[in-house]
Amino acid sequence: MAEIPAEQSEPNSAPEPSAIGNRLPTAERTTGAAEENRRRIAKLLIERGPMRAGEIAPAVGLSDALVAYYLKRPDWYQKTDPSNRLSPWTVTAEARAAVGANAEPVIAPAPATAPTPAAATPEQPEVDPDDPKVIAREQVLVIARAISEANAKLTREQIVAATGLDEAIVKNRLRNGGPNASLPAFTYFSRTEQPHNEGVHVLWGLTHNGAALVREAERNPQRPSGA
Repeated sequence: MAEIPAEQSEPNSAPEPSAIGNRLPTAERTTGAAEENRRRIAKLLIERGPMRAGEIAPAVGLSDALVAYYLKRPDWYQKTDPSNRLSPWTVTAEARAAVGANAEPVIAPAPATAPTPAAATPEQPEVDPDDPKVIAREQVLVIARAISEANAKLTREQIVAATGLDEAIVKNRLRNGGPNASLPAFTYFSRTEQPHNEGVHVLWGLTHNGAALVREAERNPQRPSGA
């Protein structure tokens, strides 16, 4: 009777464990592709910031199982929140150094812009020299300057002599810029009665407002002074 040859066994068609995510594919173990893929993942996280594993896989063109395998390298990858297994992944300083990114990404400074031009000083309105208010302000200033330059209180007669103004004008400006001022801010002259062997002399000095009026006129001679 003829011998029946033994049946040859069928080749094992079961997939390699790596195909279902249990091991690194043989090709990658022998060609160094694993290291290259780790670098790709690290560069991705450096460029885009923390990402979840499910977001990394399609971005680098790898399966979820392989990405999960590569992320198991604590010296390169770590969770942003170690207490939360679902938190995104980020890279360590060692991974940055390995891929040539030692420092955090530097944000380029915004381009310098030309300095904003200073606002133009508004021009002073033209002054009508014939305006009665302008004339009154100038007369008040002339009297205040005379008292300031004398550095003493003066009688009305002395003010007339020092300013060259008409006596009636001096009398009116001293009264309206002194005791009869409409507002405290317009009180430029102080009135003092001083006993004299011929009776009583009325002396005129400057208030704080009067002294400030003179100082302002010296700083800005183009601006109408007084009120």
